[in-house]
Amino acid sequence: MIPIAWERPVLLVFALIVAALGALTAWYWQRRRDQRLAALGSPVAVERLAPASRSTAGVRRAVRLGAAAVLTAVAFAGPRWGTAREMIRTRGGDVVLAMDASLSMLADDERPTRLER
Repeated sequence: MIPIAWERPVLLVFALIVAALGALTAWYWQRRRDQRLAALGSPVAVERLAPASRSTAGVRRAVRLGAAAVLTAVAFAGPRWGTAREMIRTRGGDVVLAMDASLSMLADDERPTRLER
């Protein structure tokens, strides 16, 4: 198994907190929906008005948003594996060659030119 190193492991704790808050939020909204539907009348009538497939739509949405938040936090934690960073010192200098190829280079200079001086 390849060992995983983390740049910011504290964000993994944040991911767990986000997951827990997402689960609590989904539970709360489902409970709140069930209480509101129970206040409407008998369970048979409520089942006709609000099918069970609609009752889980909010939970599914909360699970998707929670998973996206957790995966984003894990990505920001910076997982690293398989390679190592190493500082390499080299000697030498950088050379930049710049050449002006515009039409303005075809213009004649005033006398004496810069090259004749």
